[in-house]
Amino acid sequence: MLTTERRNAGQQAMAWRASPQSPSQQRTPLEGLSLLALLLPLLVGAILVASLRRETGWTSPLVPLLGVSIICGAGLIYSIDCRRRERPVPGAIRIANTVRPGIAAAISVALSLIAALLTVNAIDPVPAALVWIAAMALLLVHALFLERPHLHPPTPIDAIALIGLILLAVLLRLPHLGDMPAFVHSDEAQMGLNMRIALNGGMPSLFGTTDWWSVPWLGPAMQAPLMLFFGEGLTAIRLASVIAGVLATVGLWFLGSEMWSRRAGFVAALLFAVLAPSVHFSRDGVHYMQSVAALVWTVLCYTRATKRYSGAYAALTGILVGVDIQLYYAARLAVPLIIVHATARALLERGLFRNWFRLLMWTGLGVAVTFLPMATFYITHPSALIQRTDAVVIFSQSQLVKGAVAHDYGAAGWFEIIGRQIQRVVLGFLALGDRSEQYGAQSALLDPVTAGLLPAACALALARAKQSAWLLCVSWAAITIVLGGVLTTYQPDAPRLLAALPAICLLIGGLAHTLLATAGETGSRDAKPLLAIGIAAALVVAGLANSDAYINVYPAQAAARPITLITDIARYLSTVPGNEPVVLYNNRQFYMAHWTIRLLAPQVQGTTAWEPQQLEDTLAQQQRGFLLVAVDANGAYLDHIYAEYPGGKPQRIKVHDMSHWVTAYQYEGAGLT
Repeated sequence: MLTTERRNAGQQAMAWRASPQSPSQQRTPLEGLSLLALLLPLLVGAILVASLRRETGWTSPLVPLLGVSIICGAGLIYSIDCRRRERPVPGAIRIANTVRPGIAAAISVALSLIAALLTVNAIDPVPAALVWIAAMALLLVHALFLERPHLHPPTPIDAIALIGLILLAVLLRLPHLGDMPAFVHSDEAQMGLNMRIALNGGMPSLFGTTDWWSVPWLGPAMQAPLMLFFGEGLTAIRLASVIAGVLATVGLWFLGSEMWSRRAGFVAALLFAVLAPSVHFSRDGVHYMQSVAALVWTVLCYTRATKRYSGAYAALTGILVGVDIQLYYAARLAVPLIIVHATARALLERGLFRNWFRLLMWTGLGVAVTFLPMATFYITHPSALIQRTDAVVIFSQSQLVKGAVAHDYGAAGWFEIIGRQIQRVVLGFLALGDRSEQYGAQSALLDPVTAGLLPAACALALARAKQSAWLLCVSWAAITIVLGGVLTTYQPDAPRLLAALPAICLLIGGLAHTLLATAGETGSRDAKPLLAIGIAAALVVAGLANSDAYINVYPAQAAARPITLITDIARYLSTVPGNEPVVLYNNRQFYMAHWTIRLLAPQVQGTTAWEPQQLEDTLAQQQRGFLLVAVDANGAYLDHIYAEYPGGKPQRIKVHDMSHWVTAYQYEGAGLT
């Protein structure tokens, strides 16, 4: 007996074959402007450069550039879907065509069990990793062989839009990568140190976790090969985040196109590419953007699997879900998101799970093949899954969490705490500055234009929540805000809320699609060009606002942070020869073994002194010359030290925040008084 879904899909297919080209798909004058979209990346880049000069007069080239960019963007947004007649997905017409797993699927599971056995027996991790990769590849190739998908080349306008998005994302993320942001947070440094360990063969197991908050080894191991080509310094670490940011942008293009239209995908991807938090965490070496990119592509594969009834995409969804569990914590949001969305659809659509039976089989196989070796580790180390949760969830009984809750809310009750947490998270997107050390911007996560469009997009999503695409976006945003925001300490915290940005961009992309599609369906075709121009103008203004906030305003905020001072000293120490002893004298701000110093200046050997007597004892123990680096020390006391060890020349080290006085004194070992 045909379900409603199969019957509607069949009717849609027959209607598509019989229908002529609709008036909304005919060529319009504005569509010709889509050819100008070739200039869009260059124009946006010129706008960003012009914005750095803060030119506001009418004689500035910024004004005509703005106008031309808006018109080009409007032409692309208007025409990108005008001549496309969407063919109904064949798999949605004949659901039984979802391929059945064969013997190769069982072999892939057996290979995964072998990898798990090698992991349990603590054998060399390389064979276990190779067998694991072979198992995943075999399952995916098996699904593709059975399905035999047909690849369709992109249309010229699709290629233009996608290439433009990639160029824009790279333009905002790649230049001056080592200098912006100016600081190297200790989390970023630890990520780099773990990449070095993985590169040099010191990783105990690909399926285990590090001793740094039980962060899985898979994330650093995936990025470690970049150090073969770009060195073991900051460039390779941050380049991995740049790649992840570009992949997330491309994934949003495909995801928005799959959910609504190319227009929605373009708007969502463009907005994500220019948002200041997205740009920052795509330039910062911490693995937040890696997890966001993994989350986006997992949701994309899940959407394509359920929309096209594709066994290959279902297997890939399962594989990515298993990988997400072994990446940073934001990627794990894919598990509750898929479960919530699939369950909600099953409640709204009768017989859905029966139609999805083979898809569920493929997804389960993908999860099993990927997660079996990891399960052997977590069975023997169950605390690794919850260690970080115990340190951030407000209901935790750890002293760290209790202190954070008491600091923010005193003796308030739980209902008041939850209410104020919701308020802080919402205002973090709209008005409040970020409280995290990894970002710390004093502005909201969303610019005024994006924040203004979001309420309308949310209202539309709630009104159409029964539709799969809107339900997915609402679930995505809600799960991220609750699990990463409301239930965790020190809000608003940008790294924990970062995973909500793709959902927000998709909501606004869906809003743009709905406005233009509704105008065409209601016969208000004359309003469509005006709507396209308005959407393009909003995107350009949002890009300018975010570029100004991050490129012009944020560097001054970052320069005044203590971690920037540590980074400046570490950069100076990176120029010191490894055979020269270093004595670091400061007021308990940091120490020689600080992760940032270990990353940027791994060759340096030295000692930290926090008290005057400790400094004098340390210097007296030196058998030869030394380099004394003093941070905000008493000038008279330093003169006394210089007099005891004459012959050197003190120099002031240049730092971003010149209110700090950092000096270096090199003593050659002669003339001791």
